[in-house]
Amino acid sequence: MKKLTSLQKRKIKLSLVKAIFSKTNSTTISLETERLILKKLELSDISNLVPLRADIEVMHYTGEGAVQTRKQVEEYLNFIISYFEKYGLGFYLVFEKESGSFIGEAGLFHLLFDDTQSEIEINYHLKLAYKARNNKYLNESLITLPGICRHNEGYAC
Repeated sequence: MKKLTSLQKRKIKLSLVKAIFSKTNSTTISLETERLILKKLELSDISNLVPLRADIEVMHYTGEGAVQTRKQVEEYLNFIISYFEKYGLGFYLVFEKESGSFIGEAGLFHLLFDDTQSEIEINYHLKLAYKARNNKYLNESLITLPGICRHNEGYAC
């Protein structure tokens, strides 16, 4: 079997990335790591977020610890998109690069979304199906996210 060059490997990865985002009707890649792709949220992402945010095991430790209805997820999406436009911070969808599977969301925002102070917190919601790999994925996404802060002056990251 012929060994692939690094250029060929990059072209294969790029093809996979294009395939992932054609499934989500998006071409917006915000961040990429060795195993993950983090994508800025769009209204068309509701089909990924409704099941995630309706899962009590995923939502138990965040906010009020309650699941969300489709209407609540729509309101959340509208809020997060406008928040991102205003501050350059917010949640990103997280996809497994190899399979293209949606695994959750992770992001940075003002502590409790209180923009009157400069402290930034990191939050995430990852599907339980990826629980065995969650620590690796979580670490990888969280290591990548603070780079966003460095490009946004005035935030305490």
